[in-house]
Amino acid sequence: MKNGNLDKKLVIDKEKCIQCGLCERTCWNGALKMGASGYPEQAITELTDEWKMCWECQRCLAACPTGALSICGKRPEDSLPRELLPSSKQMDALLTNRRSCRSFKQENVDRALIDHILHICGNSPTGSCNQIYEFTVIDDIRVMKEFTTILRDEMLAETRKGNNPPRFDDGDMAMIRSKYEEGEEFCFRGAPHLLAAHAPIGKGEWVFDTAIALAYAELAMTCNDLGFIYVSTPWAALQTCPRTRAFLQIPENHYISCLVGFGKPSYQFQRGVQRSDALKINRITSETTKELY
Repeated sequence: MKNGNLDKKLVIDKEKCIQCGLCERTCWNGALKMGASGYPEQAITELTDEWKMCWECQRCLAACPTGALSICGKRPEDSLPRELLPSSKQMDALLTNRRSCRSFKQENVDRALIDHILHICGNSPTGSCNQIYEFTVIDDIRVMKEFTTILRDEMLAETRKGNNPPRFDDGDMAMIRSKYEEGEEFCFRGAPHLLAAHAPIGKGEWVFDTAIALAYAELAMTCNDLGFIYVSTPWAALQTCPRTRAFLQIPENHYISCLVGFGKPSYQFQRGVQRSDALKINRITSETTKELY
């Protein structure tokens, strides 16, 4: 829950405000209203109704046509403008050109770039505008090698005791063991870095929020020429390998949606793939629902 009192958070530039009322209309829970002066103001002064509180979503700031409204310490001139949105063709290219990377250069990605990407991903949608998910990142290839060694040794040791990761049978683990024996870093495909999104269980929409945050990260990394791969094996191993989980220092009460490997790819894909023919679309219409009544 966010702060219900807008005092000292809502600032109106009266020279820019055209009193159109769009800020009031876009405030979905009524924390703003157009005052007697014709300018927007807070709708309540006491924290009595959570559905009338400011949830700090900044919709009013984003919608204001003249950039007259600042809120929560955020100024409209510091926001990126709509004019920078990609065209539909550019978006098509982004979505069809993103690919799982399975071959990485063994070098670090610039930390400033990683920080920029993760801060941009803080704009991903979350339930109740709570933004309570967190990122855990390994951005040093030396630390990543230490982690993957611990993961490998503990996972295989647990398997020898009959404690396979969830959804992995003996045949799966025999294959994974053989990959390691051949010298392959199987779990992360040699990615030099790790990313995890996690959130407290029972708060907000912890399952959806973390998954969406990783999807944002994937697209941002694709646009910055980085390779990205979702990996299920190490995520499953976290359920049976306490030392591996402890290495990541993720709280026990946090849900982890997935683990991700990323880094500079060994090569770039030059065009998107074509999978739309396999897409299944189930459209609900008045005809399809007749039998329900």
